[in-house]
Amino acid sequence: MPLVTVITPTHNRRALLEETIASVRAQTFTDWEYIIVDDASSDDTWERIQALGGTDPRIRPIPLEVPAERAGARNTGLAQARGAFVLFLDDDDHLQPFALAAHLKALQAFPAIIASVAGYTLFDSDGHTRPMPITRRPRAADTWPAIMLGWVPVSGQWLFRTETIRELGGWDGAHIPIEDHVLLLQFTRLGPVALLPQLALRYRVHPGQWRPANLDEMMTRVREAAINALPPAEQPAAQALLLARGHYRLADQHYWRAEARPAFLNYFRAVRAAPALLRNPITRGLILPRMLKSLTGRLGMQVGGRLMNRLRKWSGRSVRSTVTITDPRP
Repeated sequence: MPLVTVITPTHNRRALLEETIASVRAQTFTDWEYIIVDDASSDDTWERIQALGGTDPRIRPIPLEVPAERAGARNTGLAQARGAFVLFLDDDDHLQPFALAAHLKALQAFPAIIASVAGYTLFDSDGHTRPMPITRRPRAADTWPAIMLGWVPVSGQWLFRTETIRELGGWDGAHIPIEDHVLLLQFTRLGPVALLPQLALRYRVHPGQWRPANLDEMMTRVREAAINALPPAEQPAAQALLLARGHYRLADQHYWRAEARPAFLNYFRAVRAAPALLRNPITRGLILPRMLKSLTGRLGMQVGGRLMNRLRKWSGRSVRSTVTITDPRP
């Protein structure tokens, strides 16, 4: 039995899928199986992955005659997974060669965790990149408050325990494109998660990505439903997180427009609504640096950004691209 199952749902993306497949086959950790679910493609995707399955027994192609969308295709692969751990990789993204090895090392270092999550690098067809780290050192953390706030890593950043995902029923196709929010709001209630400093995923930004007009309303609704499912004694603290989320999202809008005063005020309101956000390593990292930069005013925000780029360069860390790449994820 393989230790890890990688699952990719795909539909009419043969050219991009070839790169995704190559990234899995390049893993330094080799005890894996790769399930590719062809979601009723009308191009030659099925013929290609079928041929690959004939040359590499670790690749298991599964065809769907009727489109099941991303969530349904993932669940089809999950039902067939033999690995103790599972990673869901979209057909336009890449795993770094060390990805599976890094995840498994974290799982060994923190035996009580239910999953591991790594950082990622945004990239586009023009060669621009933007690193998006999570932590400076490996650590275990409660990620549920961060998910409530709106921090939702994509599926390719996570390595899950397979049986735990199955017990939750997998992905809910009724909530596309935010089915990952629904799953993670349930999953991260079950225990701590290992945070990895490595940028183990390359996340592609391209015109084919889509967001519904009512995305923010959808994200709020699924969080309200998650709160209603909690025991009554836990709901007030969760409601405070939801209130903080509203202030945080508004603060970010002002922050990216370099509107220092309203940005600072809304970050402050988020922390006042839920002070525990500053004790959580993820949410503290999301809020505190931007809050402090906003306090310095518009000029301070601009100068601070340039200074951080210089410090990264001096310390040997990769420098963020000067070209803005907007993360398209909900």
